[in-house]
Formats: sequence, structure tokens, C-alpha cells
Amino acid sequence: MNQKGVTLIELIVVIGIMGIVAAMAMPATFAWLADARFRDAAARLESALKQTRDLAITRKLGLQLAVDLDSGNYWIQLPGGTKASSLVNFDSLPPNIQITSGDNCTNTSANGDSDTTTAETGIEFNPNGSGEVGAMGGGVDSTSLCVLDGSGIKRYRVRISLLSVPSATGRVITEDWTGSAWN
Repeated sequence: MNQKGVTLIELIVVIGIMGIVAAMAMPATFAWLADARFRDAAARLESALKQTRDLAITRKLGLQLAVDLDSGNYWIQLPGGTKASSLVNFDSLPPNIQITSGDNCTNTSANGDSDTTTAETGIEFNPNGSGEVGAMGGGVDSTSLCVLDGSGIKRYRVRISLLSVPSATGRVITEDWTGSAWN
């Protein structure tokens, strides 16, 4: 006999299989969604560094991406400038995301003052687009900015490529932490 439909048993089996597949995919989906906030923060820092470099080349002057490690605020300023004289202000990073600096992500706020207008670290770009460690008064200098979760676990590092210290190519690189090395 020629049937054009499906039986109730066939339908229940298919729905059961779909439920099992969905249950197996759930943990991976939740992990991916949780990591998306950290990827977004790293992408925002990468974009800010690239914008700082582009502005330095366009305006033919040295510029610095200044970062307040206490609050997650960051802005573009003239070297030695302040947030009040900034050229571009960016939104701060979302809560529960920490920023540190240093190649090993160990440099935290130099003063822990919760002041959102004083940068503790910065990355400077020269008029030719090369980058170097920003000279922040009394702060922590680095060519790397690290995105950590609320527990202090490394997630991503955004840095400028070094050819020789202190000069750098100015190329911005984002790396993710694999648990034992940067990838």
C-alpha cells in the first residue's frame, strides 16, 4: 500500500533524536556564547589600536592609546596628554572583564585608585605608523593589552608586533590563550 504520511511512532523517534542532538550541542553553544564577550572586548581593543595607528599616520603626529586599567576605559590622546585632552573617547569595556598589560598579562593597575581619567598604560604610535611602549607617568608600560575574565583567567591578548625594542612595526595582533600558550 502507498502511504503519504508518517506514523506517530516515526514522528516520536525523529523528535527524540533531535532532542538528543540538541542536548549534546547545548554545552558547546553556551561556552561559545560566554566566550563571545571576551572576543568582543579583544576586538574592540584591536580596533582602537588600529584607529590610533591610522590617525597617527593621517595626522602625521605621535598618538597614544591610553588605557585606565581600573575601569576599562580607553582613549586616544597625544603622548603625555590626559583624557580631558583626548582626541577620541571609546566606551569602556563591559563589566566582569579585566584589562591588564604586559606580555604575560601580569601588570595590573599601578595605583588602584579607581580614577577613570588617569591612564596606567598606553601604546604609542609614531607618525610613520610604527609603534612603541607608551610612556605613562608612573604607570605600567607595555606593547600588550590582555583581556581577562572576572576571575583573572587570561582570555585574549592584543599587542603590537615588535621588530626591535622599543620600535615596532605597528601591526596589531590578537591572540587567544589556549591554557598554556598564546595562539
